[in-house]
Amino acid sequence: MQTSLLVTALLMGLAGGPHCIAMCGAACAGIGQAAAPHSTRAIGTFQLGRVIGYGALGGLAAATMQGLGWLTVQSAALRPVWTMVHVAAVLMGLALVVLAQQPVWLETGARRIWTKVRSATQSMGLAAPLALADDADSFFRAVKQDNAPAMRSLLERGVDPNIKDDKGSSGLHLALQDGALKVADVLLASPRLKAESRNAADESPLMMAALKGHLDIAARLIKLGADVNKPGWAPLHYAATGGHLKLMELLLEEHAFIDAESPNGTTPLMMAASYGTPEAVKLLIEAGADIHMRNQKGMTALDFARRAERPDSVELIETALKWARQKQQGPRGTW
Repeated sequence: MQTSLLVTALLMGLAGGPHCIAMCGAACAGIGQAAAPHSTRAIGTFQLGRVIGYGALGGLAAATMQGLGWLTVQSAALRPVWTMVHVAAVLMGLALVVLAQQPVWLETGARRIWTKVRSATQSMGLAAPLALADDADSFFRAVKQDNAPAMRSLLERGVDPNIKDDKGSSGLHLALQDGALKVADVLLASPRLKAESRNAADESPLMMAALKGHLDIAARLIKLGADVNKPGWAPLHYAATGGHLKLMELLLEEHAFIDAESPNGTTPLMMAASYGTPEAVKLLIEAGADIHMRNQKGMTALDFARRAERPDSVELIETALKWARQKQQGPRGTW
């Protein structure tokens, strides 16, 4: 008896193998991709959960059917019910085979349960990032259209707010770059957002906010842990390029290094002199920027201003250089 049961179970398992591959293959691939570089552990946890879930539900179903069968033995009136249960199970199985889809009521109920479970695991910090192909397309479409309700719905369904497009840009990067500020607000409100992320050009969301002059968003990013002194090109370079005075003041108040050097030695003052405004140049000089620094090509901020043909900035820097020389020489005596 035991041998026949084991053989039957083995044959059923082999017969159900293709079904398991078809149903869970895509899910395993998605989990492995989302959880990289911990894909092995993530897939193992997923499979363990499947085994536990199937075992628990199978045991519950078996106990229920055994109890119902026992009741039909005890009461002849319940025997038709027992027969109808078998008939209903057969009919439902045939319907699933013919229609190749779950009943609407079952699909709706499963989605409701999934939403509640996902929300609960997110609140406990246990949910893994989720971004299937269709969700990713919808995610970036919402960014492009600045569709805040659609973005909010995607995040509530568990889509990862940090997913990147094929060029390495996150949704927040694109939202700030394209002026999709409603979507940016939704993303910033997500507790799963990583404020310090980089695109393919090594730019952070704070740098994009600085370049575009989004003061409030920059302040929120800093509170969320964005790096004010990112190595290489820094947010202050970008704010100075755009001539955004309030943003420059915010970054300096947050201890941004005023003479931060890019990979080629360019400073925020040089960027302000070449691309920014005279007011930005003045702000940096008054805040203590080094007017004598040179980049790897030997160019100073004055050289940048002259090359860009910005006479107001040239005059400001020349005046600062004059005062610096006089201060270095000290007061002259009188006869």
